[in-house]
Amino acid sequence: MLKIHFSRHGIIKKYVCSECGKMFTTSGELTTHSRTHSGVRPYQCEHCIKTFKTISQLYVHLRTHTGDRPFSCEFCSQTFSAQEVIYKYLLILIVLLINYTFKVLKHHRMIHTGEKPHNCSLCTKSFRQKSTLKTHMKVHKT
Repeated sequence: MLKIHFSRHGIIKKYVCSECGKMFTTSGELTTHSRTHSGVRPYQCEHCIKTFKTISQLYVHLRTHTGDRPFSCEFCSQTFSAQEVIYKYLLILIVLLINYTFKVLKHHRMIHTGEKPHNCSLCTKSFRQKSTLKTHMKVHKT
């Protein structure tokens, strides 16, 4: 009983690829994997000439013809045709958010430390932001 439970959850991998030795928990996974070696792509799109190794890949592709975009970002109205695409999109958003947060925190820290890294080359004034220095430089042009 425990052996069946382990095999269902991927703990026991008894199906071995004869080409590369990679192991799988189900015969279906092995069959799909073996197509990477044989080049067999049994699922063909009815709208174009593209073929696929798995039926799920075909279903994702069919959305390019139907325009179906069932996955949507919970933060904006952007929609996607595949779950993998929305994961990549969300990862990019997270990276951008982290970078923005560090930029804001760095600026906020300067308020408390009094740090002003942008120095005027024509006088003794210094500024927290580069944009403020640029505005200040107009004083010297008059």
